Amino acid sequence: MLPRPSNEAITLAVQNSRWAWLAANLQPEHITAHDLYWAIYEGGYSSDPRIRIVAANYLATSNLHLNVVDRGAVAAWIKEELRDEARLLLSVALYKRGDRHPLVVQVFTEACEDAAVGELARKFKTAA
Repeated sequence: MLPRPSNEAITLAVQNSRWAWLAANLQPEHITAHDLYWAIYEGGYSSDPRIRIVAANYLATSNLHLNVVDRGAVAAWIKEELRDEARLLLSVALYKRGDRHPLVVQVFTEACEDAAVGELARKFKTAA
């Protein structure tokens, strides 16, 4: 397993739109339950769109369980999020966990066609 990138390295990657680096270096096992809590309940409310994208990336990368309350918070975030990158990543986070709500499916379909997150999304396209 690769070591977890530092928060500074993650932030720098986001600031420079280095999504491929982030996808290659931030692995599911790097994301903790604390990271997910931060992503949903703090990162998602940040006024800085880059922080919201990092938070959404944590959710999309992680394989940890999201309870019904967390899933509802992520679904509400998708509806409110203005940045496409974050919306697409959030849809991946829910879709890969089995959520097939029409909004999630619609945004996930867009994610599969997106240049930045399409490769990640397509991994889960045939998931049950």
